[in-house]
Amino acid sequence: MKESFLQQVSIIIPIANGDLSWKELLPCLKSAFGKAEILLVSEQNPLQYETSYLKWIPSPQGRAIQMNTAAKKATREILWFLHADSHFDEMAITQLARNFLNSPNALHYFHLSFHSGSFLMKLNEWGVFLRSSFLKMPFGDQGFAMKKDLFHLLYGYDENAPYGEDHHFVWKCHRFKIPLKRVRASLKTSARKYQGKWLKTTIKHLFLTYKQAWEQMKLLLIPPKKTAIACFVKTPGVSELKTRLAKSIGREKAQEFHSLSCQTLARTLKKVRGQSDSFYPYWSVAEDKARSFDIWKDFFTLSQGGGELGQRLHYSYQTLRQIYQQVLFIGADSPQLSTEIIQKALLALNSHDFVLGPAQDGGYYLFGGKLKLEYEDWLSVPYSTEKTLSVFQSILEKKGSVALLGPLTDVDTIDELKKLKEIIQHKEESSELKIFLSQF
Repeated sequence: MKESFLQQVSIIIPIANGDLSWKELLPCLKSAFGKAEILLVSEQNPLQYETSYLKWIPSPQGRAIQMNTAAKKATREILWFLHADSHFDEMAITQLARNFLNSPNALHYFHLSFHSGSFLMKLNEWGVFLRSSFLKMPFGDQGFAMKKDLFHLLYGYDENAPYGEDHHFVWKCHRFKIPLKRVRASLKTSARKYQGKWLKTTIKHLFLTYKQAWEQMKLLLIPPKKTAIACFVKTPGVSELKTRLAKSIGREKAQEFHSLSCQTLARTLKKVRGQSDSFYPYWSVAEDKARSFDIWKDFFTLSQGGGELGQRLHYSYQTLRQIYQQVLFIGADSPQLSTEIIQKALLALNSHDFVLGPAQDGGYYLFGGKLKLEYEDWLSVPYSTEKTLSVFQSILEKKGSVALLGPLTDVDTIDELKKLKEIIQHKEESSELKIFLSQF
């Protein structure tokens, strides 16, 4: 069981510049060599030479940033975050595998012990046990493990948290009713930060912990309204894309247009994200194997679940509504989509149940909703036809109120590409795309 489990795991180890303690962790990971994906995340490459079982992921310093960066690059189904000074035995891996077998959609953590056997550190071990087992507040040095899809859906660690990104993440799990499961094994960690200043360090940690806990408890009582926006994309070089456009301008040019559209939309979504901390953009990537590609590094990624377009839309909507009160969908066909249009869609959802952005060809460039839709609702729509919008709108109107935005052109043909050229010629933020469109 252990070997098959390890083949599903990406082990993520954030490293501070100059920290060599990760080398002492390697003997514990010996059984994972060649099976699990082991990612060392740091600003400077800690490896003196390349190995087949360790991979360096470059990242700016900051534990939350490092762990999120690696989570986006991970290619396995399960993420296991370890501190560089962690130690454990073979039984820890076996017990973690059993935990995932029993509770696959949970946040898993270990009991924590210290290398020092002093009485004071034993007190801290008991404090950790009480805090994590009874108050359900484990910390990151207890070896968090979670399914990658769930971690991406939760949008990872808060990179803006002034401290305690791991504790903050635990409270995020509480808000979204993600169960916490203790692994029946221990991780050992260094007690060096307590040496010579046990009382001062312990009191400081207690103060910061319960200060942050109080702030997070208030969010449990009055949760903020959060909106997810998923941009549906295919990966150049992996899937055929823009096939109708490719017949006119060639496959390479069509792929280049798709990539530039994604870059333009990413800049737009980052601006909206910067304006509101309750707005969460995702790439919804058609190919699961491509989710770790650099082209999608700007945001966390979602699986589309497979099947026809209606099935993929249903899967994505259902997945996001587990976490978010409002969900928006866009495609990469309308790079002229602006922050203003997205803000209008968000405002529309304040007074309506759904919002649609009509495309000139009879489809839609934006969908937003906050009510449940059935599987059959998505499959009843004739996609990629002149009736797509009208049929979908009539289905939505049976469920609730629908707001319509102004129309936009989405690009599937050479004529629509030329229309786009006219539309964005005065947009400063689309300079790279404008250079590309000047050919046509």
